[in-house]
Amino acid sequence: MTTTLVSSPSITTTVHCQTTAPAGWNSYLSRWGYDGFHLRAEWSSVFEKALRQRPYFLWVEHDRRIVGVLPVMHISGPIFGNFLV
Repeated sequence: MTTTLVSSPSITTTVHCQTTAPAGWNSYLSRWGYDGFHLRAEWSSVFEKALRQRPYFLWVEHDRRIVGVLPVMHISGPIFGNFLV
């Protein structure tokens, strides 16, 4: 899913949501000092297989450059229902 917000004719801000991390995800985390292994793209498959939680990667691009990220997991269960963490 992608939503595009145009703030001027030459500048575009886009919000993305996918089940796979975009190119540049890990480099963005490193550049801003997020060193937790659980945030890195390659760990999403581990969480999905071991915990049966589906990963979603949300990120914002401003002029085709990642300016913000939010990794979330979809958790589904019979007691608590469906939610994103």
